[in-house]
Amino acid sequence: MAMTPISSSRTLQRFVLAGFAFPLMLAGCTPIIANRGNMLDEDRISQVKAGSSSKNDVFEALGSPSIVSTFDDNTWYYVGQRTEREAFFKPTVTDRKVIAVQFDDTDHVRSVDRVGLDQAVEVEPLEQTTPAVGRDITFMEQLIGNIGRPSSKKKKKSDDEGGGE
Repeated sequence: MAMTPISSSRTLQRFVLAGFAFPLMLAGCTPIIANRGNMLDEDRISQVKAGSSSKNDVFEALGSPSIVSTFDDNTWYYVGQRTEREAFFKPTVTDRKVIAVQFDDTDHVRSVDRVGLDQAVEVEPLEQTTPAVGRDITFMEQLIGNIGRPSSKKKKKSDDEGGGE
């Protein structure tokens, strides 16, 4: 039994379609990696030495800090995070670094502290709402509530009479 030209062209179309669809399906499975903040490598961090490095040295080695302490400018924080996400799923944090550089009164490094992903603490936000003063209005009351109320835009007397004097 020989194949007709119509059935062979349909078979070819299916192979071509499968050839395009398969790489697209694989591309949807590759993770999307996103870096946020300042992910410093250990070589740059090791350039900062307690007792000998100045603020200027830290700035040259690590760059501008992500955050400066709120109450004094003697603590600089470098914060960075790496996430991976596949297709439409929620991203997962794969790496997180927080580097805290504390300076003494002479603007020299007192200490360099590291906080990694293993020391992170998850914070669950509360789903509660703050009550507001007043009464609850239904959707229909909101929809028809302004019917019959006078407009807040008041016309000037000169606009009604067709101009001024």
